[in-house]
Amino acid sequence: MSAVDPGCLAGSRRDVPEVLFEPHADLLRGHDGGMNKTGTMEGVRTLAGYADTSSHGRVRFVISLTSNDGEMRFRLLRAIGSGL
Repeated sequence: MSAVDPGCLAGSRRDVPEVLFEPHADLLRGHDGGMNKTGTMEGVRTLAGYADTSSHGRVRFVISLTSNDGEMRFRLLRAIGSGL
């Protein structure tokens, strides 16, 4: 029998990105000047980071597309930012 409560671990994992990375979000410098990083694998384009919104403050996001339209990631990010 494990001495670790799995529910406790799940809660900790959810909190880790915010606690560890959000205070340093300003260190991320995407090519668009935003707080994001791009990623590319065969057939997949990604964009992940933080977006500052007027209604919700700073939010985390991940965009992953199975297309070769890399610019679509940034169009979606602009839509997220203006919609929130």
